[in-house]
Formats: sequence, C-alpha cells, structure tokens
Amino acid sequence: MSLVDHSHLRNAFYEMLDELYQYNLEVCLVPSRYKEYAIRGAKIRSVINCNPAWYKKLCDKYQSSRIRRSIKSDTRIRRQNIINILERVAGGLNSSSYYLNDLIKIAKSINIKQSKILEDPPF
Repeated sequence: MSLVDHSHLRNAFYEMLDELYQYNLEVCLVPSRYKEYAIRGAKIRSVINCNPAWYKKLCDKYQSSRIRRSIKSDTRIRRQNIINILERVAGGLNSSSYYLNDLIKIAKSINIKQSKILEDPPF
C-alpha cells in the first residue's frame, strides 16, 4: 500500500485542491494612499485574494535561478502542475513527481475539517 492510498492523505489532497481552486493571488489597482500622488491619478497594487499558506511555502522552497531586477520571489513551481499532481494522488493514482514528497508532508500536517472528510469509495 502506497502512502497516497490512505484515506486521510487522500482527503487532505482533496482539501489542498479545493484551496488551490478557491484561492489564488489576485491584485487590483487602488488610488495611492498619499494624497499628493492620488490627485495625479497614481495607483498602487492591493491584494484582494492570496494563495494558500502551504502553497506559498512550497513555492518559496523551489526558487528559480532567474535573475530579476526586483526582490520579489520567483518560483520553478507551476500552479497547474501542482493541481495535476494533486488530482492524480487524490484519485488514488500514483505519481512520480519531484514535488510529491513535499505534498505528502504538507497533507500529513493538514487538519481536515470534519465536514470535508470523504468516505473511501465502496469498491
């Protein structure tokens, strides 16, 4: 029996998928908080929605080697890749992904809400 066969882990993977679908980084432009700039139409970015904490940590762990002018983080992780991995393992399939061990560690640390616990399929 592989680690991804356990119902607790599968439930955690489903919850992680749910979080990725619900929460992603979204920003909008709002007037500057400094009146002298706002009068001239200056705007700043404001966060509306942000990624799940576990996803941020995972992205921080796999930093890109790309040189950037700003100090903002850049990751090798691609959201759709993580979604594909989670869909596979939540469905009971194996994955040979490089990120699977990290995702299993995260899943083991997640406290699943009682209402989200899924029963194993009867077959």
